[in-house]
Formats: sequence, structure tokens, C-alpha cells
Amino acid sequence: MSNKQSRNNKQSGNNKPKPSQLINQPGTPRPENPTRKVPVPAKKGFNTWMIVGAVAVVALFVGLFVMRSSGSSSILSEAKQFADLGQGLHTQTIDDELPIPYNSNPPTSGYHVGSMISPWGIQKEPVSDKVSTHNIEHGGVIIFYKQSLDADSLAKLDSLARELQRQNQCLLMTSRPDDQIDHPVVLTAWNYMLSLDRVDTAKITQFFVALVGKGPEKFCTPLS
Repeated sequence: MSNKQSRNNKQSGNNKPKPSQLINQPGTPRPENPTRKVPVPAKKGFNTWMIVGAVAVVALFVGLFVMRSSGSSSILSEAKQFADLGQGLHTQTIDDELPIPYNSNPPTSGYHVGSMISPWGIQKEPVSDKVSTHNIEHGGVIIFYKQSLDADSLAKLDSLARELQRQNQCLLMTSRPDDQIDHPVVLTAWNYMLSLDRVDTAKITQFFVALVGKGPEKFCTPLS
């Protein structure tokens, strides 16, 4: 290569623009860093009111549980418990004689027609003991009331029964001849009885919550 050509090549290389001499064209960003940084969103702090609300909800549930538990133990100490005559004791028909007589009135355990059970809910006509006993064996609660119960008390009891059945369907409410019941209102569940001289909504509710679903045959779901 001649000296002249060498000098021309050097001059040509020296004419190349250096990176620092690059000029951005209008609207063209400067390529400073080929890797784009994605902004990291800042962590949001806990909302004080959200914390307070969560604590309040937890406290409410704990309070309801404690109240329900204490109410259940209280009502069971007030109710009368009877010896279990046994489960699965069946007669063929309502007219069959009881091999073993009931040990409470209304009954809280014992023989019943194995093929019959009363529909849940409010029954206007009396239900045979040989049928209703099957209901409590399934875990139901029965509200018996005197046929002579006054209209206001009956309306109050009717409203309460509908409300309780919204919590658990296994509730039966039925009248009973006056000479077959010693108190205006009597509640039964398997092995338990609560006798009341008036419609006491608090005690009826506590008895229902404590004992529904607690029969020997698990057809009904417990509430407590």
C-alpha cells in the first residue's frame, strides 16, 4: 500500500462521528440505556379502617359464639333430661300397643312407627306421639302447645317457629289436648324437655339452637 493511500484511510477513519457527537433527530429518543427500567409500584400501607373493621367482625363472631355456648349450657341446666329408652324401636302402626311405655309426657325417646314421620313445620292438628317421636329421633325439636292457648300467644309462637325454621328446617310445632299437657308450652328433643308457662322466645330459641340435630339418627344438621 502506498503512503498516500495509507494517509487517505486514516483521514477517512478519523471522519467517523464519535458516539458523543450523535445528535438526536426531532422526536427520536436518545438511546442512553437499551434496557428499559419498569417502575416498581410502591406498596400501599394498610388502611386503618380496614383493620378496625376486620377486628370488629372477628369480635362479633367470637361474641356470638360465646353467647350461644353460654345460652346453650344455661338452657340445658333448666331443661329436664330423661333416661334414653333406646333408638330404632319401631311399631308397625299407630294402633299398636307400646312394648315399653314412654317415660315422659310428651315423649322424649322410645317406640314409634318406623315408617311414619310428621312433616316439619307448623301442624294445626295434633300429631300422634308414635309419629312425633320419630321426628326427635332424627334430631328435630318439637314445640307443643295447649289447644286453649290464647290467640296472641299463639301468633307469637307461630312467628317464632317460622323464624327458627329458617335457621334449620327440623322444627315441628303442634297443638296438644289440654288434658295431655301440663304447661301452656312444652318443647322436646331427644332425651330433653323444657316446660314453659308462657311463650318465652329467648328460652325457646336457646333450646332449639342447643338441641336441633342432636338426635341419635343424624338426619338434621346441628346449629351448635
